[in-house]
Amino acid sequence: MLTTLVTADPQPSLEQLPGRPWAVRRAAGPAGRPALEIYADDMLVDVLVLPGDWPSSQRIVRGAGMATWAGRRCAAAWGILPAAGRGLLVQFRTGRFRAAACPAEPVAVGGVFWLAQAPGRFRHVLVTHGGGQERHSIHPARPC
Repeated sequence: MLTTLVTADPQPSLEQLPGRPWAVRRAAGPAGRPALEIYADDMLVDVLVLPGDWPSSQRIVRGAGMATWAGRRCAAAWGILPAAGRGLLVQFRTGRFRAAACPAEPVAVGGVFWLAQAPGRFRHVLVTHGGGQERHSIHPARPC
């Protein structure tokens, strides 16, 4: 199931996600295309801009990171929703062989982006969608 993050504020503000440290802010990209800023512990770590060829864009996963909040590690992954907008399964994984998997529920943001998070330390995220699977390594979040 895909949860939707909705804000009533017409001015885009920092939208805290449950289980800090991750937060997002909707923005406008070139030619007015939707954009999304990703924050870890109030530090900007990535900016996504909806590609001009959406919804035919091939890549669903656009980034992943690890941050610490209140002494606990928390991983997050983000990207652009598949054209159908559903059927997105996210699993954070601890390693390659005999890896423990932690499923996470993605949150839809602005109708075109998604973000999922999970508490713990993970090496990569595996995202399954209608068009196949994508794997992305997880590294410590750094300012962009």
